[in-house]
Amino acid sequence: MRPPTAEKGPYTSLGDELPLSGAELADLMVAVLSRGRAFRFRAKGSSMLPFVCDGDVLTLQPLGDRQPRLGEMIAFMHPRSGRPTIHRVVRRRAGECLMRGDSVHAVDGWVAEANMVGRVTAVCRAGRQIRVGLGAERVVIAAISRWGLWRYLRPVLWWGERTVRGGRPAGGQATDDRSADCGDKR
Repeated sequence: MRPPTAEKGPYTSLGDELPLSGAELADLMVAVLSRGRAFRFRAKGSSMLPFVCDGDVLTLQPLGDRQPRLGEMIAFMHPRSGRPTIHRVVRRRAGECLMRGDSVHAVDGWVAEANMVGRVTAVCRAGRQIRVGLGAERVVIAAISRWGLWRYLRPVLWWGERTVRGGRPAGGQATDDRSADCGDKR
């Protein structure tokens, strides 16, 4: 007779991370944010380059009573795929926002505020908080994204950044202080 073994649950944790599918992540995100709590997760994909990179840790806060503002990065359920998505508000009208990733060629479409679950309040890369894209500059970034101008600006920005950094790879615009939102020490 074999000794009893603990049954493995549906999730396997990798240290302090719990890998989830899109549907599971969406369910957990909605559950946490609907209770008024912050939600942190590791971003996957490249649709928000250069402001959010694959592997960055994002902190979301509930929308609350404040409507999404032009240029904010918002978590929403994609109107076509139903998957959780983080993209930028590039235009607003009554009760809905036009959403677009900073580095994609097409808009996501108009998303009803009822399908939006939270706003990005912190972006952390390698344990450091990234400030670009969350402040007042978000309105300019939204205009550039709305008109699809990143494809023209990206080579200029890349060249300028490489020149300023002396050819060293860039880690984004990071601050030197470790924020409580960036406790992942990655």
